Amino acid sequence: MSEKKRKKNNNENNKKKKKKKKKEEPSKIVATFNDASTFKLIITSINDLAKDIPIRCDEEGIHITSMDSAHVCVIKLTVKGSSLESYRIDKPMTFALNTSILKKILNGVDKNYSLSLEYTDGSDEIDICITNKTDKNDEKTYSIKEIDLDVDDLEAPTMEYSHVYSMTSIEFKSMCSNQGSMGESTEMCSIDDVLHIKVVGDDASVLSRPKAVRIINDKPVETRELSKLNKSDVNKYFNTHRNECISCASKYLAYFSKACGVSEWCRISMLVNNDGPVQIYFPLKNDLGHITYYLAPKLRDDDYDDDN
Repeated sequence: MSEKKRKKNNNENNKKKKKKKKKEEPSKIVATFNDASTFKLIITSINDLAKDIPIRCDEEGIHITSMDSAHVCVIKLTVKGSSLESYRIDKPMTFALNTSILKKILNGVDKNYSLSLEYTDGSDEIDICITNKTDKNDEKTYSIKEIDLDVDDLEAPTMEYSHVYSMTSIEFKSMCSNQGSMGESTEMCSIDDVLHIKVVGDDASVLSRPKAVRIINDKPVETRELSKLNKSDVNKYFNTHRNECISCASKYLAYFSKACGVSEWCRISMLVNNDGPVQIYFPLKNDLGHITYYLAPKLRDDDYDDDN
């Protein structure tokens, strides 16, 4: 065979190899929740506070850090990739979704459904596949348009808290629903290692001691047996130790209580004298991650007086 013919054959073979070579697949994120209702409850716990949310995915898992429209509250969510049914991530990526649309899609799902969230790098859509675990023919795939959102580097505040209390999610939900509706402001005060709550409304007021345990150095504090709640003494303490109590917007505490569906307990961390945000931490069930809310304290009338 002549040298010319041999070169020609080699060129043709190289061309064939290039044609056979597959195109490189774009990078993807695929996160699967075995229980779709868990994802639904997570979105429910955010929806009242933030409608448009940035979702950042990396090797550790799924992260959301967002602020409400009034700039009063910061929400920080982490879902561990290792705790999901499956988690594929080719490279770190960020996209944005509207929680109201997600809530509509998730309206009918329960624990009998699994959910997969898929995003391809460069796409303008996010696919959500919902599958009935007992009937594989019952499967729906929704394609949601990614929203254009300016994502700022929002950092959750880090600080040393002077008063930390732990309580069950059931207790927190009861505290918010039964008492928060009484008035716009909820005051919290630590008296002898016991958490006291006071809500004053136009037509009624409530004073209570939720079943909460104070935590110091990550250890529970043993409290003496509590005597009967003395309304007069506690009210006097609230009035004379204003700098040791904090005031929060009741409606935000009610919003936070929606996280109780995915958590068995919560932790409330406070700084006295309204010196920083209240932190309310909910660990997700099955070691899935956590939701943390940071709420700016509500200024009282005497706070305004001190500034003038």
